[in-house]
Amino acid sequence: MNGQQTLSVLILEDDSTDAAIVTRLLARSCGEYRIHTVRSLAEAKQTIGDCHYDVVISDLNLPDSVGLETVHCVRQVIPTAAIIVLSGSSDESNYVSALRAGADGFICKHDVDQRLLHRCIEQSLHRIQQQLKILELVREVDKQQSELARHAKELENKNASLRRLCESSQSFVNHVSHEFRTPLCVVKQYANLMADGSAGAVTEQQEYFLRVIEDRIDGLNNIVDDMLDVSRHETGLLGASRKCCVIADVFDREVPLLRQRANLRKIEIVCDDYHGLPEIFCDQEKLGRSLTNLVTNAIKFSKAGSQIVVSVACCLIEQELRVSVRDFGEGIDPEECEKIFNRFRQATTSIQSGEKGFGLGLSITRELVELNLGDLSLASVVGEGSTFSFSVPLNDIRSLVTRYLDRLLRLQTSYDKVVTVFEITASNALTPQSLSDSQALLNFVLHARDLLVPVDSGRWILVLNTHAEGAREFCTRLTKQTEETNRNRPVGKLPGFQLENRGTYDVDVLREDVQLCMPSSCDVSPRNPSEDLINV
Repeated sequence: MNGQQTLSVLILEDDSTDAAIVTRLLARSCGEYRIHTVRSLAEAKQTIGDCHYDVVISDLNLPDSVGLETVHCVRQVIPTAAIIVLSGSSDESNYVSALRAGADGFICKHDVDQRLLHRCIEQSLHRIQQQLKILELVREVDKQQSELARHAKELENKNASLRRLCESSQSFVNHVSHEFRTPLCVVKQYANLMADGSAGAVTEQQEYFLRVIEDRIDGLNNIVDDMLDVSRHETGLLGASRKCCVIADVFDREVPLLRQRANLRKIEIVCDDYHGLPEIFCDQEKLGRSLTNLVTNAIKFSKAGSQIVVSVACCLIEQELRVSVRDFGEGIDPEECEKIFNRFRQATTSIQSGEKGFGLGLSITRELVELNLGDLSLASVVGEGSTFSFSVPLNDIRSLVTRYLDRLLRLQTSYDKVVTVFEITASNALTPQSLSDSQALLNFVLHARDLLVPVDSGRWILVLNTHAEGAREFCTRLTKQTEETNRNRPVGKLPGFQLENRGTYDVDVLREDVQLCMPSSCDVSPRNPSEDLINV
């Protein structure tokens, strides 16, 4: 019972003696009741307009209703009340039938007493309350499901719209970027010809102006490259064609162009001797872009007459070369250092006001460095200048695989955190040209998150960021691409490939035991003769 709350009870009984007994028992019980007695359903219908009833105690046999039909009729007349059947029969089947018909309680007239009656009322009311709560919860769940379905539909429509917008913007960037390249190259070539005197003698000042034009075009080309890289990165197409090389090859190509650019601003680039360093493993184009972006950024923050120092250090413990670019500009505020690598973010202390961009350079540089399995860092002191440094891994298989797995673990994406390892062997001896073409072919069919590391001439370790099914798809893709390449290759077919499946592993498991993906000559564990060999 709810404290001393008075309950309104309707007794539906055509036997006046039975009705009086029930009334007397209710009066003696511990509850508070307001009692009304009627003899038929017709009388009950007349009273419901004047009073709300919490409980109906009803006989099954009335003048205008007989048996379980009485329960149905009472429920229709008073749908919210607890219905207790008062029957002269103690047969259990009647009890079950009454509950199935919609009654909340059942009492045999021969067994009724005040405590039983009171307890039956309490239980029936509690059951009604629980049913009402359940119905309310069901209605609330239905409402929430309806809301969720509506929101899901709205989200699906918005996602579809965003995908279309993203595809449109990427298509626009690609189109505009490529359209820019042709006229920019033409303008630069003509400016270069004029500066070299091919179209007639020019004065020193005119040559300077023409070199400035070349320089500005190089700056625009860098912006175009950054825009294309952003577009490729967003679509997961910004991959890396990594191979063994020496850093001197990259620096010999890039440093003279950067010095020419710096000289126009009366800035000197001082570069340490970078020859004779160990072999590195990287995408040379992305290494060159990383260096160019950092030196170009340093030029923006350097005063005329100052220096930019480019240095390369070898760290055998970390199995890497560390490239540093130091300027002696105004430096960067510590709070700004945390944000400087964000896309479309530019520092506010640029000295070379003619140098404009979209704030993509440092963001793209970090992504290019990470694609080369390195890291990019910044140290800056306000008033003294800044030093950007990035690492490039040495050509060491174990170190490269470890760096690659660490990168996969850092990436917060929906990509599978599993890898499948293959050892690939060329089926025939390779000439230098066919070796280069074979590696280029393998790199071409890889996805952006895969790793291909050469072991020796004609042998590679391949780590695919995919499960076993994805690995089978790679083999199919490689077969088709090899056939297409051989059809169009003017100097004969490439040697075939034999792929040995070394297994599929969780990234964190393989990171703990990198030996599992080492090449056969480095693998001290016993080989499994039943391992699958795939010929391409």
